[in-house]
Formats: sequence, C-alpha cells, structure tokens
Amino acid sequence: MVGPEGEKHWARMDYLAVDPLKSFDVQDSFADENGVINRDMPVSKGRSSFTKTAKGTRVDFKLIYSTEEQLQKIVEMGFEQGITQCMDQLEAMFAKNLVK
Repeated sequence: MVGPEGEKHWARMDYLAVDPLKSFDVQDSFADENGVINRDMPVSKGRSSFTKTAKGTRVDFKLIYSTEEQLQKIVEMGFEQGITQCMDQLEAMFAKNLVK
C-alpha cells in the first residue's frame, strides 16, 4: 500500500485453507518488503466466503483479532477508512465491467 504522502506499507497474506468456489481462510500480517512479518503489529485471521444469490454472488469478509487491543490498534491506524476505500474501488471496477 502507498499512503497519501507516498510512504510504502507492506503486508503478507498467508492462505490457510481454500474451498474452491466457496471460501478461503487467511492470516493477514504487516510485513516488510521481503515478507518478514512485523511481530509488533496485530495479526488477523479471516475468511472470505461466496454464496450464490438470485442476482449474483454474495461475498462475506470477516477478520478476527486475538484481543480487543489488537482490534483497537487497527481501528486507530485507519482500518475503516482503508477498507472503505478498497471496497469503493472494487465497486467502481464492477461498475465499469473491469471485474466479473
């Protein structure tokens, strides 16, 4: 990720399980440019699941942190704004038929 002032932030996502066309589980960590996990930062485990609907596909995305303190740290770092921007960009790509 590149911040508003041009600063670079690295992350690492390890896939823990994949159920094709249904879900995948991950461990999401902050890392350096070489993928070395930053142990001073919170680590989350998450699941993305996909359910067929009458209009397409529903995507559920959940992240779990070990402690409330870890979650609070992520919130203070701007997670809500970052994930909102990410989802807005994805929605715009769907609207332009760049993603199907």
